[in-house]
Amino acid sequence: TIAFMIIHNALDLIHKSRHPSQVRPFALTGEVPERMSRSLRWQHGLIMVSFPVLAYTGFALTYPESWWAAPLLHWETSFGLRGFIHRAAALVLMGALLWHLAELGYSKERRNRLRKQMLRWRDFRDLWHTVRYNLDLESQRPRFGEFNYAEKFEYWAFIWGMIVMTLTGLLLWFENYSLTYLPKAATDIATTIHFYEAALATLAIFFW
Repeated sequence: TIAFMIIHNALDLIHKSRHPSQVRPFALTGEVPERMSRSLRWQHGLIMVSFPVLAYTGFALTYPESWWAAPLLHWETSFGLRGFIHRAAALVLMGALLWHLAELGYSKERRNRLRKQMLRWRDFRDLWHTVRYNLDLESQRPRFGEFNYAEKFEYWAFIWGMIVMTLTGLLLWFENYSLTYLPKAATDIATTIHFYEAALATLAIFFW
């Protein structure tokens, strides 16, 4: 997945560097419709703040000997600062997701926009044509709708990742309760999935 992201964006960058005249500047003409409402911007803002905190505190537990983890782990003997911050950030992120899902539930406008974000066969054709365009095998870049395939991939990857991280995170957060009803292997599997999904999400944010 990460290799695909790197190759996709590298091809785009190389094409733009070879054909700078084809890079159209962003220009506003007339009245531009609002792309994200105030509530969506708040949801996005909460995610932007909480996600880096989650990544930092989570990887600090996995790599405790690292120099960048030292400020948090200094307090571990007397107070679990890393765990406290990690769980607080997780609550903020889950709150933003629940806010988003609730808005989808009561707002017909949001549901209509969600339909435009559904992946369709055309999105995969657009991806193929974009790659061919960046390789100079086609002369015209494909025309996209209100949401292009990259935005749709990012949105649904986030929703899927949030579901996975929430379920595995809750299993680990309430480990004593989980082990009452589940075998030890369940929390081991949850730990592995939680770590690799976090690594995937962090790398995706960096490269994509």
